[in-house]
Amino acid sequence: KRLMMSMRRTICLAFSALAVSEVLADHEPRRYQVDLDVEPAHRWDMVAAAEKEVFRASLTAITSDPKMKTLAPALKNVVGNKAEARRIFPHDIFEEMEGIARVTDVDFEDIAFFNLFYDVFAAAESPIHEKACSGI
Repeated sequence: KRLMMSMRRTICLAFSALAVSEVLADHEPRRYQVDLDVEPAHRWDMVAAAEKEVFRASLTAITSDPKMKTLAPALKNVVGNKAEARRIFPHDIFEEMEGIARVTDVDFEDIAFFNLFYDVFAAAESPIHEKACSGI
């Protein structure tokens, strides 16, 4: 439980640092419209391409944390296997993750891992344990 709290804190710090850098920059945040009628594998292409460097930097910051290095390999083995990920995630979410991995040049296992990781922590934080982003 202590490791989970520490990792949650690390992830929050990484995303907070990103948010602060965006807020302090002298520009309006980018806005995107995502057409949910587009094929899931291409639904996020425009956003993923525009935010590729920020996305990759965020993943690097999170995965370089020593605490994450101990947990990540085991979880990636579970959800990084595409057959298992296809079974775990709803079809549209699986296709979206493949599309994001393709556009950002990030391994599918990393995308699946962070999607599941978010769901685990979102559910843990919810007082009524609502379904998180992917509904897992």
